[in-house]
Amino acid sequence: MWDQFRGKEEEAPFFKDDELEIVDAPPPKKTPSLNLNLGKYFEEPILGMTAPQRFLISIMLLITVCMLGSMFLMITGKFAFF
Repeated sequence: MWDQFRGKEEEAPFFKDDELEIVDAPPPKKTPSLNLNLGKYFEEPILGMTAPQRFLISIMLLITVCMLGSMFLMITGKFAFF
């Protein structure tokens, strides 16, 4: 009985991956592509400004937030220069 089990183990590979298996890939399915014209949504500039103008506004907003945050920390005493 045990010899039969040993014989089965020797015949079979340890992993299924050890056997080379060739599988034909199915042909890709052709799906109709949607023709979306997204250019019409981006014709006008955002908020009526150009890219450099929006960049400067965002930098000024960042500086304002940083200054207000540091002022708040100095007022509450959590941060001090010396």
